[in-house]
Amino acid sequence: MISAIFFDLDNTLFPTNEFAEKARRKAINAMIREGLPLKKEEAYARLLRIIKKFGSNYGHQFDVLVRGALGKNSARIVAAGIAAYHDSKSEIKTFEGVGGTLTKLRRGGHKLFVVSEGMPVKQWDKLIRLGLKDEFDGVFVTGSGRKNRKFYESVLEKGGARACESLMVGDRCDRDMEPAKAAGMLACQAVFTGQPRCKKADFAIKKFEELCGLVERVG
Repeated sequence: MISAIFFDLDNTLFPTNEFAEKARRKAINAMIREGLPLKKEEAYARLLRIIKKFGSNYGHQFDVLVRGALGKNSARIVAAGIAAYHDSKSEIKTFEGVGGTLTKLRRGGHKLFVVSEGMPVKQWDKLIRLGLKDEFDGVFVTGSGRKNRKFYESVLEKGGARACESLMVGDRCDRDMEPAKAAGMLACQAVFTGQPRCKKADFAIKKFEELCGLVERVG
């Protein structure tokens, strides 16, 4: 019987990769309008290299991009990029069916949790903008670390959930499926995000709405 369901946030509840590309491209367009001396595709390629080097949570990506192109910083150009990026956040939406599915699961008596990697403030910002801040019994964010077996064991304890009655729903094999299974949980892979199939997953869903039927079948 499944009594608790744990959800990854990025690329499970909403299309993070799709949003990130749109937001970064809008930021680059804004910076170019303010004098960044690069063509759009070159600027985007450079930005991706910066993100790969420093990480997606690095707070000075645009500064590095501007200094690399100009040989010096420009507060005006960087500010234009930041403003355009944050303006894009008003457009974020969940995957289709998320809201209705969460409501049905709650009404069915299941405890719902978010387990995510990243900076807590950023992840809460996403949940608030998505209108999901009150949908869960608990939200657990790793901070600077990655989700591993100990993290899942910790959130199970904090959430008052038994591993054998808990289901992890996520897109990544290495950060969602494998460590959750190692902690004794069942694992369901969201394959609608394009991630390679995970052999460790117990189940897979092609649409978010399929989750309710899956939970009913498992019991």
